[in-house]
Amino acid sequence: MKKTLLAGILGALVSLSVSADAASLCGPQTDSFAVVIDASGSMMQTFGEAKEKAGIEDDAAINDEKIASAAKSFAAKIGTVIGQDKMQSSLYAVAPFARLVPLAERSGMEFKDETEAKFNADMEVFGRPSWIGKRADTFFKETLAGKNSLIFITDGGFTGELNDPVQALTEFRKANPDTLVYIVSAAYDEASKAQVEAFNAESFMPILSLETLVTDDLAFNNFVTAAIYDKCSESIELKGVNFAFDKSDLDAQSLEILAQALEVVKARPETDRMRIEGWTDWVGSDAYNAGLSLRRAQVVRDYLVEHGIDAARIDIEGKGESYKYNNETPEGRFANRRAEIIFE
Repeated sequence: MKKTLLAGILGALVSLSVSADAASLCGPQTDSFAVVIDASGSMMQTFGEAKEKAGIEDDAAINDEKIASAAKSFAAKIGTVIGQDKMQSSLYAVAPFARLVPLAERSGMEFKDETEAKFNADMEVFGRPSWIGKRADTFFKETLAGKNSLIFITDGGFTGELNDPVQALTEFRKANPDTLVYIVSAAYDEASKAQVEAFNAESFMPILSLETLVTDDLAFNNFVTAAIYDKCSESIELKGVNFAFDKSDLDAQSLEILAQALEVVKARPETDRMRIEGWTDWVGSDAYNAGLSLRRAQVVRDYLVEHGIDAARIDIEGKGESYKYNNETPEGRFANRRAEIIFE
């Protein structure tokens, strides 16, 4: 009975529309998502070959896999998480530019199948530099409707002969202020890493490692939960319950999100315990942020208790400064000022 009720509530929450003001608590976290994969020659190398050129020695199991193949698997796995639910999704390649899976509503499994069918991870290595050509530059100037996520997978090494990739991404963000950009890096040599790091000013999360995302299930799940789709199975990240700088009180949007969270908590077995974690951005001293984050967790706990949840089921913890989102950007700092409910 409890599981049936929980499934019904989660289904209802998934159907909620996503806006720039407040994302759905569970299910799609964005109106659409686009995966852009750098398909240049260097992406056709294996991880081991790229590391060898960068003077890196390790025995990672992924070393024999092509970087492009890992990027393809990563994109397809996103579809697996979404499953039979439908979202607006798309897949593009750059160097050269191609609209492999045009933007349309499709299920996660359909996105997975199309990604596996359309992206060629077995092209030539030599004679194919990384570049942003006319068609790619035009794409980055397009305006999208609603709130969106753009995931850009690259190993850097772009040439500056045509269009500056950093400038292209900057123009994209200007044209689409409600789109969150995520950079997934396969760069290993210092020059390529520096170029990828130059994208950081436009990204919502700190630069993410492709190798980590395809070898660490926790890292992958954390990314997908934040950027695209949240199953709310083990925890609830209260993305809308963000606090103004130096504040621990709740605004109207936060109360709306907490009302949704309350229904999910009520649907779980009454024997389930939970831990509420409060977080801050990186502004301020460690000691001050530790206290502020604890006060934020307490505010969420008080709300749940006031609305019928047994206080004995709830522990709270102030986690202090968060680096999950990019503290270099206003959007990232705002997202880091949040609370999370972890079911135990």
